[in-house]
Amino acid sequence: MLLDIGEADGQSEEAAVRRFLDDFRRWHWPEGQALPEIWYDPLSLLPHGEHRAVAHAKCVVADERYLFLSSANFTEAAQNRNLEAGVLVDSTTLAARMVQFLED
Repeated sequence: MLLDIGEADGQSEEAAVRRFLDDFRRWHWPEGQALPEIWYDPLSLLPHGEHRAVAHAKCVVADERYLFLSSANFTEAAQNRNLEAGVLVDSTTLAARMVQFLED
């Protein structure tokens, strides 16, 4: 999953990532299930300004086969009220290319 984990708010990168993962596990992931591999852009941890990056595209690769790309945030409003668009592709080739892009 490619996620925007938010600003570090003065924390180290390691502490900010740990805070995000703890919150993600507590509030957004089924209890007892293994966490997915999560990618983020370290520039997203910077304070708001000209160098900060935001991962606005939402991306999930599942089972090295499915690629989901969407404008939707993973929030209650986005899932139940907003008009969002996304695409689910069944392609091992595209899934692998996205994983390689994220790893690079």
